[in-house]
Amino acid sequence: MIKVFILDTDTGNLEKISAVFTSSGALLQIKKTTNPSEVLNELFLSGIHILVFPKSVNVALGLSMKSIIDNLKSTKAPTITLVTNNLFNKLETIPTLSQINFCPEVPTLAIIKQAVAYADSVIKSGGKAAANAATPQNSAQQNSAPKASQADAGASSGSNANPAAMDPAKFFTLLMNLYVDSMSIFFEELLGTKPVRESLFVRNENDPSGDVSSVISITNAKMVGSIAISFKSDVFFKVASKFMSEDIQSLNDDTKDILTEIISEINEKFQVKVKEQKIEVNQALPMILVGPNHKIKHGSSGKIVCVKFGLLNSSFSVEFVVQSKA
Repeated sequence: MIKVFILDTDTGNLEKISAVFTSSGALLQIKKTTNPSEVLNELFLSGIHILVFPKSVNVALGLSMKSIIDNLKSTKAPTITLVTNNLFNKLETIPTLSQINFCPEVPTLAIIKQAVAYADSVIKSGGKAAANAATPQNSAQQNSAPKASQADAGASSGSNANPAAMDPAKFFTLLMNLYVDSMSIFFEELLGTKPVRESLFVRNENDPSGDVSSVISITNAKMVGSIAISFKSDVFFKVASKFMSEDIQSLNDDTKDILTEIISEINEKFQVKVKEQKIEVNQALPMILVGPNHKIKHGSSGKIVCVKFGLLNSSFSVEFVVQSKA
């Protein structure tokens, strides 16, 4: 099943584009939205094979279009994008598994069939498209589009990235993925199950968080920021009980110590991954907040990118704020 995601601020265009995809006769799962933030959610939850960016979309709600493209690189699902103007001509963040094809406001049936054929070849080959199935670029774009270099591929997987040369958006994405991986490994070792990503959004700093939270300042030569983990009490009790090998059912004087130990173990795993990437990141001691629906205040300015995870029939969230030093 090829997953198609259509993004347009014009609902009429959504229906027109969807109709052309339907007329292709391919087996497709089509989703439509006017909200760019939903693209990120879909990327993290299940991946996208064909993503349509019409020319009427040039600003994301809460996150820029560039952030969406950066996040395409962090997903494992093969993705191709169809865009309709030169919005991305000068970006060096085109996903290595993607083909960029410039098309009219409503893609033609011929373009869509090419896109479907390419996506199908990528899926069947386990991530590598057959050479004869690649979506053709138009001649004007073929000469101007940036090529995906080995360095770009490294930034996608994190294995060969050069953090010193990364732009802030790429570096932010790399740090976020390294921390989420570290946290997931910790929970899998402790509970025998991994957290499941449910959504990604920009949190308003005045919105309440959970009942038990940790905030850690992070710095290096080029950036300052912070990482927070916030639990509702029900999921924290389950995690804490397993961690302490005793029944924990209340928030008390020991809560801060328990969460500090949990965060310390996650941070140790994070530091291992950071060193593997040859990145220097200094972490302060965690600040622990306890109390129903408290508000997390990050010391750095910038967007608070929040990822919500499902765990043990409940949920918790991880927040990231990174700001370049002047």
